This record gives sequence, C-alpha cells and structure tokens, in this order.
Amino acid sequence: METGNSFIIDIQYKGAEYLAGLYDQNGELKKPVGGSVNALGGLYPIDFQGKGVYDLLAYQRIIGLYNADGLGQLITYLRWKDHTFQPYNQTIQIY
Repeated sequence: METGNSFIIDIQYKGAEYLAGLYDQNGELKKPVGGSVNALGGLYPIDFQGKGVYDLLAYQRIIGLYNADGLGQLITYLRWKDHTFQPYNQTIQIY
C-alpha cells in the first residue's frame, strides 16, 4: 500500500558480521543495497472503538537482503471512505 510515508530502520542490532557485509571499515556502504516490503501478509477487521464499525489492519513483512532476512512489520490502518478503504495511519514494528 503506497502512502508516501518513509521510514528509517536502524539495523545495528543485526550484529557485526551482518554489518561487515554491507559496510567497509570506514562505515561507507560497499555497494547500493535495499530492503523491501512484501505483499500483503494479513488483513484483519478490527472494531477499535467497540461501536460495531470495523476498520482494517493490514500487515506486510519488511525484509532486508533476502526474504529470510526479516527486519519487521509494516502495519497500515484502513478506514472505509468514499467507496474505498483508505489508509489513515501507518507504523512499523522492528524485530
């Protein structure tokens, strides 16, 4: 789901060996790399206010160098408006 938001994820927790594969001794990136966000992995109806009106909670996995390199989850909150579900909030959770 494209919303125009951008996030920076601190990957220091991945450890020295992982980071050494990406950065040289001076802290410079060895070559351009990028992670990505997988397709929709889960979509759940949630009644946040307990009034019988449901929003949708969408989960997408954030990955690093390859699919098994999980970095976290992108969570998008969607509300029905103007005949379509529209995002109104987006957060990330880091593993």
